[in-house]
Amino acid sequence: TLQIDLQKVTLSRFSLTTREMLAERVAFLNQLGLAERAAPARGFPKRPSHTWNLATNYQAELRKLGERNDIIKQLYGALGHRAARLAPGIEHLTFDKPESAISSTSVRGVLIAKGALDETSDERFVVIEDAHGRSHYARIWSNQTLDTVEIGGIIEVGRAAHWRQRMAHEVIAVARSQPDGLYSTDGHRAWLQQHRNTMAAEQVHQRLQRFARPVAWLSRQSDSGIARASEAAVKVAPETLTRFISRRNRWIDIRVTAVHSLKSQISAEAYTWLDRQIIRERLTERLGKSDLIHVVAVRDAMAQRAQWLVEHGFAKPDSESQDTSKIRFEFGATEQLKRLEHKKVAEACKKRHGKSVSFLKQRDTLRGTYRGVVHLHRGMFAFLSTKDHIFLAPISREPRFEPGRAVKAQVVGRSHTKFHRVTPPSQKKTPGIER
Repeated sequence: TLQIDLQKVTLSRFSLTTREMLAERVAFLNQLGLAERAAPARGFPKRPSHTWNLATNYQAELRKLGERNDIIKQLYGALGHRAARLAPGIEHLTFDKPESAISSTSVRGVLIAKGALDETSDERFVVIEDAHGRSHYARIWSNQTLDTVEIGGIIEVGRAAHWRQRMAHEVIAVARSQPDGLYSTDGHRAWLQQHRNTMAAEQVHQRLQRFARPVAWLSRQSDSGIARASEAAVKVAPETLTRFISRRNRWIDIRVTAVHSLKSQISAEAYTWLDRQIIRERLTERLGKSDLIHVVAVRDAMAQRAQWLVEHGFAKPDSESQDTSKIRFEFGATEQLKRLEHKKVAEACKKRHGKSVSFLKQRDTLRGTYRGVVHLHRGMFAFLSTKDHIFLAPISREPRFEPGRAVKAQVVGRSHTKFHRVTPPSQKKTPGIER
């Protein structure tokens, strides 16, 4: 326990702090439960003691209180009086502190607020409501994806950060289990066979492959806590690695599931995220407790969407279910909804760019210029242009290069396209050591 005697505190005559100010501050800490007045001196039972006992963690508690006050101010700026209902139970999602490495997990839910931390910073904040009705606050770096998603859209934050934490903990556990204290692929395989004995051989192989590249990258970083010991093994410094991962997780990642708000999806002439949830709920025997279908706002939107689909002839009530809100899509209705959205996109592109639009399908290959990303109800697409045509290629995340780049695109999956940069002949460098 820390002690402070207000009578023995030495203050310079040039100090702006007075003894009365210190007394008021200690009284404030006492109201928070972080300070307690010591027992009176022996022989003077009625004279209040000038000595106070401070809690050992009072500095950390004050920092938490300051962060919470900042969160409340930001919430009031984004939500107004609605913030009073959310503020008491909101949870601060963070991955940049070693003590939060085990407890923090990624969160997926409905975006209910977003905004800037202040006028000068590029940091942004988001507030998400998960399937259990809890609100989560997270700070992320400003990006185009966050600017595009609407309030009421579906996003996930912290998946990559959570994976980095899990990877670091597993690497440390494997190294500690080895007699020489080194991490290697063979040692990791033996550790999985002992501690994850329910995993199939193919799952073990995939997990080892997933660890190989990050561990190799960490071994090339001077301050990561992982150093190359031999060709097939690395030496691990647990505390240094944990600190390094915590610094990397200062900026939490964001993934967008549905850019458009639930409200806009209710009457959209498109194959929406709500449509996919309606189909998934009917085909899935048992939904997990953390499924977003359990969110009150999502359930209400699904019911309104089902009513709209029935009224416009895209679906009919499910005769096998006693729930009147359950529906069955008419044959070919989902493809018809996709075509309606495609038609609207084609008309907009023709009006703006004077070019016709085509959607690339699986195994299609194209050379063109990357112009950016288009968010439709059915998913995210890369915008590619040629001399007289526009093509949209399905993607699951934004490409890591700037618009205007000449690329070769190859669609390899329903929502995945591989991109290869194309360098013009005039820009190709001749072999040599000059750079």
